[in-house]
Formats: sequence, C-alpha cells, structure tokens
Amino acid sequence: MNTCTQSIEGKDSQNKNSYFETDTWNIRHETTSTDENKEDDFKIISAQAASANSCVFCDNKGVFYCYACKSSFCKPCRVNHDKLPPSKKHSVIDLKSVNRSTVRHICELHESEYTFYCIPCNTLVCNICVTSGHKEHGMSGIIEKSDELKRLAKSKLSDIKSKLQKLSKVAEKTKMVHIPKLDDESEMAVANIRSIENDVQKLISTKADIKVNEVQDVTQWKKEELQSAWKNKGRIHRKQTTIYESLKTLLSEEHAVSFLVSYQTIKRDMCDLTSEAKDDIEPHHIQAPDLKGFLDETISSLQEYRRGLDSQLI
Repeated sequence: MNTCTQSIEGKDSQNKNSYFETDTWNIRHETTSTDENKEDDFKIISAQAASANSCVFCDNKGVFYCYACKSSFCKPCRVNHDKLPPSKKHSVIDLKSVNRSTVRHICELHESEYTFYCIPCNTLVCNICVTSGHKEHGMSGIIEKSDELKRLAKSKLSDIKSKLQKLSKVAEKTKMVHIPKLDDESEMAVANIRSIENDVQKLISTKADIKVNEVQDVTQWKKEELQSAWKNKGRIHRKQTTIYESLKTLLSEEHAVSFLVSYQTIKRDMCDLTSEAKDDIEPHHIQAPDLKGFLDETISSLQEYRRGLDSQLI
C-alpha cells in the first residue's frame, strides 16, 4: 500500500480529516504555534519549500500542485485533499504546468502574501505595502482586477485575431500578386526595348543594354522594397501569432496571481496591429520606358556611326 494511504487512510474518518487539515494549515503558514515552536515550524516550512517536487505528506513524487496550500501532492493524497470541505475549491493543477517563477506568490519587499492590486502602480501589493509605499493609493481586489484584465484580454484577443487575418492576407497578396506583377511589367519593358534593338540591328545593342540595365536596377530596387515589406509583415505575423496563442492559453489560467504575473509579461510584447494590417500595401510600378527618346538616341547613334563611316570612305 502507498505510504500516503497508510498514513492517512489508516486512521478513522475524523482523525484523517483532522490530520490533513492540520498539515494543510501549517503548509499555508497559518500555524498558531507558541513562540517556542515557531523556529521549528519555520524549519519544517523551509524543508517543504526545498522539495517542491515531492508530495508534502508522503514524500512520493508530486503530480499535482495546489496554489492555496502552496504544496505538491501525489495522486492518492490529491484524492484525500479534494474530499475535505475546506480544500474542495482550491485551484489544483498538473505540477508540470506550474510556472515555477510565480509559485512563490509573496511580496519580495515584505515577505508577505499579496492581498490587493494597486491601481496607480499597476502592481500586486501586500498589507504592509498598503500602509507604507502605496499609502492612499487606489486599491482593487486581486480577483476583481484579474477578472477585469481577463475581459480586456478577451477583447484584445478578438481584435488581434481579426488583424492577424488581415495581415496574413496582405502579406500573401504582396508575395503572390505584387511581386509577380512587378516582374511582368519589367519583362514587358525589357521586351519593348529588345524589339527596338532588333529593328535597328546589332548597332544599337549597347544602347539597348544600357536601357535594360536601368529597368532591371529599378525593378530590383522596387522588388527589394516589396520583399522587405512582405518579410516584415510575415515576421510581425509570426511573432504576434505566438503572443496570440500564449494569451489564448493564459485565459484558461484560473489562479488570479499567476494570470496577472504572466499577463504583464505577454502585455509587454503586444503591439497594435492596426497600421500593419491595413487593407493593402501600396504597389510599385515600373515606369514605361521612353521609347521615343530611346529611338532618338538610337537614330543619333546611327547618324554618328554613319558619319564615322563617311569619314572612313573619303
């Protein structure tokens, strides 16, 4: 039989409840020990905190974590924990999903549990903070503030989702429409130039190559701008999608303090996607080549070449 089961279920129902409730009470630092026992109680609590991966009752491997008790339980002890009326409504989750950085939910300045949320400072505070550094500040209950921010987060989630969809369409259109169209326009311009080149034979090939290079340089420059815009929107889309998924997952967090701590981290990485997800990117176009000017230059070159030929013939 499991050690935990032997230590708890071996007693009668009344003693079992009393044993479990007493230990849970001690773990939550709510002991009413006499002064001479306080040092021993502190050592016990410190030892329990050092073994957060073990069941607080039987030292078996912990599987669950109770935010209210601030302790880990194995499966059998979790069953007994949930049977007791005082702990039925405790927030218990899988130990693997516990954010270790937020398990110790106490004020670092006063080593006291958080009791309020300071509205002007946007931070969790303890009872000592309320009467010292945050004196006369507006306060909100932790649960109330968590519920308020959850409602705000849900609204943001919907807004982000909508804008991410628009952003995705804009990025896709840039890749699939604007860039190919720019290539088409470039190819058409080059074809026109090559047509004139063929009409005036090899003599104008140098002039034609110059014009082609001009078009291709502009094409490359404009294409790089479009590719940069496409990649940038894709990067923003990927990053904000990750934030969206994290925020979506966070909304299932039942523990208020855990939610607030994690939400502040996610909130720093959020950005307004309104400008990024506008309907479209302004497309670039290749200016139609000055074919008449190109022909004039070609004729001028032919005339010069003819003059050169004439001088050689004299």
